[in-house]
Amino acid sequence: MVQLLDVYWLNKLFSFKEMKKNRTIKLFGFELLETTKSELIQFIVRSINIKSHQYLIALNPIKIIKSTKDRDYRKLLNDATYTFADAIGVVWAVRALNKIKINRIAGFDLMIDLLSVAEKNNYKVAIVGASKISIKKAERKILEVNKGLNLIFCHHGYFKKSEEGDVVDSLIKLEPDMVFVGMGTGRQEAFLSKLLSKKKIPFSMTVGGSFDVISGVSPRAPEIICKIGFEWLYRLVLQPWRYRVMLALPQFFIKVLFHKYKNNKE
Repeated sequence: MVQLLDVYWLNKLFSFKEMKKNRTIKLFGFELLETTKSELIQFIVRSINIKSHQYLIALNPIKIIKSTKDRDYRKLLNDATYTFADAIGVVWAVRALNKIKINRIAGFDLMIDLLSVAEKNNYKVAIVGASKISIKKAERKILEVNKGLNLIFCHHGYFKKSEEGDVVDSLIKLEPDMVFVGMGTGRQEAFLSKLLSKKKIPFSMTVGGSFDVISGVSPRAPEIICKIGFEWLYRLVLQPWRYRVMLALPQFFIKVLFHKYKNNKE
């Protein structure tokens, strides 16, 4: 369980800008926050308490490769306040190119801990994503674990483009403290970009397929597999139709090796 510092001590910590300036590592144009999960949660709590506006993205090889081919998507990623290493491949790349070891913070685990924090602090939470059935199952599971959670908004992610404005407006009216969006790479970032352009939310985060994992629709890899960073292989075995997405992984590996070779020549 995450031990939270009280507000007094939280206010003694670095601001997000100071943290980002002094503790970031550059990787392919992105600034990765060099931190731990517990420390990151403390900063998020401070942000919400002082009504700051922070947008968090978990960076992985698939997002990095997609951003090299899609300028609009790269801009969406760069709109985030900060990013962190969500995948072992990103940790490896930083070590290979910068000779620096950073911590991997699993986005799923971070979200689970933040939901617990939200319950304790009575933050208003909104979740958007997955199918109608999956998000409702996820909502029930979340409230089973966090019985006192102030979950004010729950909506599936399969709405039409013409309906997006209504979903955004509904969210804005409720004034949530935390928004978690899981609609797949690209769409979730575009949705949050639209939401945040209309209303600054104290904290927002993209969570990919996390709601499907919570609901049980998509099983999570066993802990040992998560620790060694082979969730991608586990998902590929269970969901072979994902192979096209997974093709980004060897592309990322080659990209890192090329830049390492280039750096060594210089």
